[in-house]
Parts: sequence; structure tokens; C-alpha cells
Amino acid sequence: MLLGPENGSTRATLFVGHVPPGRAPWHFHLYDEIVWIPEGPARLHVAEGVEELGPGSAFRLRPRQVHIVENASPDRSLTVVGVFTPAGSPSAAYLADAPT
Repeated sequence: MLLGPENGSTRATLFVGHVPPGRAPWHFHLYDEIVWIPEGPARLHVAEGVEELGPGSAFRLRPRQVHIVENASPDRSLTVVGVFTPAGSPSAAYLADAPT
């Protein structure tokens, strides 16, 4: 976490995350989130479909929007940079069924 409640930001959290190859289960967060992908490849899975993400891609997730951010690389971590509001923990996620 670069900026958040622990170091003075009460309204938003700025973080850098590292996603191992593969993908997590379907999940959602309670916050509004914007994510930037400095390098790819990655995929964003949402109810509307799958979006291929390359270097410089960005996306927004609404609160409670069920999704998966997939690291499409077979052998290296995917770095993501994100900001969300309200401030809190970037690891606060809730499992969900796959969207229909």
C-alpha cells in the first residue's frame, strides 16, 4: 500500500499489487476502483465478457461489480497499480458466483 488509512489518507487508498500467473475466483469489493496495468498480458473478466489488457491498459470497477483480473503470463507476476475509494484494505474481497 502506497497511501491509505495507515499513513494519512482517509478518503482513498493507492496500492501496487502483484498477481501470480493464473486467476483468482470470481469476487467483488465494496469500493470504487480504478486499476492501471503497466505491463501485460492480462485479462479482465466481468459479466459482460472478457477484455484483453496490455501495457498501459486501465479499467474501472464499480462497488460490488463481480470480476476477475487474470494474469495471462505463464511465468511472471503481473503488476497492477490501483486507487480506490473509500480508503481501506486492497485485499478486502468477497467471493461471488460467476455472473450469468
